[in-house]
Order: sequence, then structure tokens, then C-alpha cells
Amino acid sequence: MINKAPIKFIDNKEKLGIKYDWPSIMSDFKKLKTPKDCFNPITAPIESASIFVYVSKRSKGKTTNWLLIGLIMYLKYGTTTEYVRTSKDMIKPSIVEEIFNVIKTYNNGQYIKQMTGGKYNSIFYKWKKCYLCHIDDEGKRDLEDPNPFFYFLSIDSFHIIKSGFNTPKGDLIILDEFIEEYNTISDFPKFWDLFRTVQRDRLSPKVILLANTTDPNNLWFRELCISKEVKEVQPGEHRLLDVNGTKIYFEYLFFQITRNVVQMITQYFGFAKGNPRMAHLVDTEAAWTFKPVPHIVEDEDDIYLNRQLRIRANDVEMLQVDLVRKKDGRIVVYCHPCTSTYEDSIFLTLADIRENNELWGLGYGKYCKLIWQLYERNLWYFSDNETGALIESYVKNYYQLKR
Repeated sequence: MINKAPIKFIDNKEKLGIKYDWPSIMSDFKKLKTPKDCFNPITAPIESASIFVYVSKRSKGKTTNWLLIGLIMYLKYGTTTEYVRTSKDMIKPSIVEEIFNVIKTYNNGQYIKQMTGGKYNSIFYKWKKCYLCHIDDEGKRDLEDPNPFFYFLSIDSFHIIKSGFNTPKGDLIILDEFIEEYNTISDFPKFWDLFRTVQRDRLSPKVILLANTTDPNNLWFRELCISKEVKEVQPGEHRLLDVNGTKIYFEYLFFQITRNVVQMITQYFGFAKGNPRMAHLVDTEAAWTFKPVPHIVEDEDDIYLNRQLRIRANDVEMLQVDLVRKKDGRIVVYCHPCTSTYEDSIFLTLADIRENNELWGLGYGKYCKLIWQLYERNLWYFSDNETGALIESYVKNYYQLKR
């Protein structure tokens, strides 16, 4: 059973938030004996970092185990967890009630019984909040905790409740599935505006970003100023990063391939082996994977018509765009990492224009128009799949910024 802990404040100032005994919290989590083949948060540098970013190629208990941490914090300190998704459609009752299913059903509700000494054995949902409760032998709630320990929020609708929202102990903020196919350029600032509303002036909150997909070019990494470091982290590795004083912990989770997984891949996905488009299904050990793109095949008869254009794909990576006439008369583009620039180089960027040789977005004029017409006609060829992914991300972000 988890007992309430004495509440102390950071620097003895209540407005700065609760000074959590993290070793005690993690010790209580360890006693739950969660499955060994699932994500384990006790290795996180919880006292050193403020933001924790976890990515993996599939779900392995990241969300569930952070929810258990949040429940422990509630029982010890009265802390609430704010669970955030990008869209309000993802926090509908039919969806959110499933989030706690593992906790409610694992070993017949053993997690909740153990943490509460049998006082509660289940959880119920009401008006975008979750509460502890006890279910009797007839399946009826005979005891309810009057206080919620969990709130559901969405980035796209938070502005509606922002002015009246107040959770003075909302110190665990979980953004689940932060990498999505339809991320918008505004998700990032809106989330941090949401966080600022929850945080107030406290120094106690922890932010958890979770994703079941691995896209190293996702704009969130760029906005967090960690895109370069993220690409250096391989499966099973982690890195504690310092961004102008903000400590960000990033981990690329890797889970050992079991005999059952190997059997499953063989039985159902033999056709996917060697297919780059299906790598996420069978390639459980590889590092970052990218969609396949047409690769450059240089010929001695290639005629380079223009090599001036450069694209600042992000804060650290620059690409070169070459206009080429092939032997058969086709005009195509070769795109590859840039190794040098010259006085007549022209730079496309999504950042603020600072130099006379910079153009915003897709640029303008006949030459830039031709370049992007060739892109739309799939006549760009790339040095590698990652370069193709960088261009795809650049174009996507351009159209989002243009709105």
C-alpha cells in the first residue's frame, strides 16, 4: 500500500511546487513488478531533466507505466496527471476509457489493489477526468474517490477551457503520440501554451513526450533544438541533452526480439523482408528508417545546367539541388547533402530571411518554379532515403506555414 508522503516545497516556497521524493516514487513503482519485457521508467534521470522524450517502433508499455507513476504520485502527494493528445477526437470517451484497461484488468486489478491496500480496485471516467473506485462482486461501484487523479486534454481545443483551467498539482504532463502523420506546425507552440497554463510558476512539473513511430525529421525535434542529436541516437541508446539550460532526456527504446516475435514475422511477414516500405513491420533492430525514394544514378553524359540552389532543410542540415539534363533529353533534379557553398549560391529557407541570397519557402522566379514542377512530377532523384525525407518534411512544413 502506498501511503501519503509529507509535502515539502522547492526552496520552502509553495508557489514553486512540490519537492518530490523521486527515489521513493520509483521504489514504489518497482514493487508493482510490471512485466520485464515492457518499458521501465525507473532508469530515467527524473531529478536531472524536465522534459522526457521516448520513441519506439511499437507500443511496449510506455503510456501505461507512466500512468502508474502518475497514480503513485497522486496517492503520495495528491498530484494529478494531465494526459494530452493533439486532437479532441483522440480523447473521446470511447477511446480514453481504453487507456486504463491494462491497469484495471492486469491480474484482476492487482496494481490498484496493491497501491491502495484494497480500498479501491478499479477506475472510472467522468467528464474528461478519471477517478479511483471500488467495484463490488455484483459489478457495481460501492465506493468512489471524490477527487480526480487524471485529466484528458487536447491541443486543438484547450483554448476553450484555458481561462478557467486550474490544476495546482498538475505536475505530470503526458503528451501521447506526439509524432503523428498529420502534425501541424502550430501543435508545438499550442502544446507549450497548454503546459504554461498548467504549470503556472511551479518548478515541479515533468513533461513526458511519447511516440510509437520513429521519424527523426519530425518538426518537434527541430522545435526542441535536438534534431541533430536525435539522429545520433541508435535503438537502445539514450542521451541527456542541454538546450540553453533546459535538460531534455531522449531515449530510443529497443526491446529484445523474442522467439515468438521471430516466429510471428516468419509466419505473417515473410513478404516484407527486404522491402523498405515495410521495414517497420520486420526490421526490429534497425536504426531510423525512411521511405524509399528514387536514387541518383549519374551517367558520364549528364549535363549539369545549374548547381546554385541550396535548401536549409533544418537548423543543421543543408541540401544541394542540381538541375541536370540526361542523355535522353529529360530534365531532372539531383538532390544531395551540400558540402560547399559559393558566392553565387542561392538558399531556400523556412526561417527568417537574413541575407540577400536567401529566399523564403519554395522561392520565386522561373527557375524555382521549374524545380518544384519537377518535384511534383517525381523527377527528383536523391543521394539517399534520408535526404528524400528531409525534402518531404521541408515541403510539408512550407505548406503549413503558408496557411
